Amino acid sequence: MFVIYTKNLNDNLNNKLLNHYEDDNMFFKEYIIEPLKYAYSDLKRIFIGGVLYLLALLGIIFGMLNVILSIIIISPEISENLPLSLSVFKSFAFGALVINSSISAVSLLLGIIFIVFGIVIMCILSGYTYRVINYTLDGKNTIPRWRGCKYLFFKGFIFLMGLFILSIVFNLPNILLRVGVGMMYPEYFGIFPTPAPLYIVLLSAILSIIRLTISLLEWIYTPLAVINFTKKDNFLGFFQITEIISKVSFEYVGILMFVIFISTIYWITCFTVLAIVTITVILTFNYPTGIITAVMLGCFTIPFLAFYLRIFRYRAYAKYYKNRM
Repeated sequence: MFVIYTKNLNDNLNNKLLNHYEDDNMFFKEYIIEPLKYAYSDLKRIFIGGVLYLLALLGIIFGMLNVILSIIIISPEISENLPLSLSVFKSFAFGALVINSSISAVSLLLGIIFIVFGIVIMCILSGYTYRVINYTLDGKNTIPRWRGCKYLFFKGFIFLMGLFILSIVFNLPNILLRVGVGMMYPEYFGIFPTPAPLYIVLLSAILSIIRLTISLLEWIYTPLAVINFTKKDNFLGFFQITEIISKVSFEYVGILMFVIFISTIYWITCFTVLAIVTITVILTFNYPTGIITAVMLGCFTIPFLAFYLRIFRYRAYAKYYKNRM
């Protein structure tokens, strides 16, 4: 009888271990491996997304640079008081090849146009992400085609507006707290000898804990809010707190952690390769050639990797949400 009991106990233990292994295996297959494979199942569509991402980044970066430098050129007060180390950047204002106010005004307008162009592309990319989430929630295992730019722009604009408002909602308490502390204790933002007074140390610790807690809540809430918005096809889906919180679980937190971990590995690998190639070119040729090579390689790797990882993580989040429904 003891032998039978021992055998049953071993069988139960083996079954539990087997089920635990299968659960872990299913977790990785469902939320990590499958989304990674899905994201490169159609490289042509990922390539298009990478190109658009590159155009959006270039538009926003060059646009902001143009606006800032044009303002510097147009304003004599700013231009005259500009440090010598920064004055050389005046010549980089697009459309302002000579320091002339009228031409700089044109450059300012072009900068604004570049920024608007970049934002429009970002909206289209966000609209495509919306469509990827929709496909996943509908049980489709193919990457959507690039079509219906007006639709993508409209959905992407709402997508970005929701993220923007959520960011304000989560960051506003921290800002208000710091402003309140600054008003009550003006010396909080002052310069103290080392060590700082005890009450300043306590205030800093408390505010840091609050900021960390709010950041953690934002990190957990935002992805599910995006999926919920897509599922409901309603802007208010971002703010259905009860519905969103009901989907939170340890499994979901595990997905978030693994997505961050894998994305970090990809980025470390990318920048390591870029650094090695850049250093090799610098040692072989010269410093300017190395920098140009780094910029060129960065333009043809970073946007494409960013878009690939974007599809990967939202595919994982959407699959989890679908399974929790």
